[in-house]
Amino acid sequence: MTSYYYVMAQLPALLPGVMPPLTYEQFLKQMEGCVNKKVYAELKNLKLEPPVDGRKTGCSFLDKWFDYERSLRLALAKVRAEKLQWTLSREEMERFQISESLDVKRVAREAMAIDDPLKAEQFLTKARVSAIQAMSPKTGFNRDALFAYAVSLLLQTRSQSFSVEAGRSEYKAIYDKILEK
Repeated sequence: MTSYYYVMAQLPALLPGVMPPLTYEQFLKQMEGCVNKKVYAELKNLKLEPPVDGRKTGCSFLDKWFDYERSLRLALAKVRAEKLQWTLSREEMERFQISESLDVKRVAREAMAIDDPLKAEQFLTKARVSAIQAMSPKTGFNRDALFAYAVSLLLQTRSQSFSVEAGRSEYKAIYDKILEK
């Protein structure tokens, strides 16, 4: 197993709620000469969204992360459907195979109880960061730790892109479009 001591030691700390000290592109540039081509390609193609087909990645941390994220998204969809009082077919209900051990049902219900979309997203980001910390390997110098850092960086970069003004203008644009029809 390859040790990533020097790779991980040179990365700046990521603090929750604070602008990340580097962009994901800067992170990739830093990793280009430090990791093998396969790992670099995986980092370059890394997304926060889990693979649709549920395939395994071969990285223990990423598999756990994608299971968590998939379960959280399904739990959110289920809570939204219940809130809208939608009647779901048996096939649709079978889609909601949510992992019981990940506490995603509680997170989804609490997020849906928050009226402010920005605060709900901030709550979900905190829950995701907590999940990443819980899933991260105890040793910080292996491939799983590198991918945990990469997912954390992507998550923090995403959360820093939210703004009240952008949200209002997007809401207004969607609302105006609905009114036009």
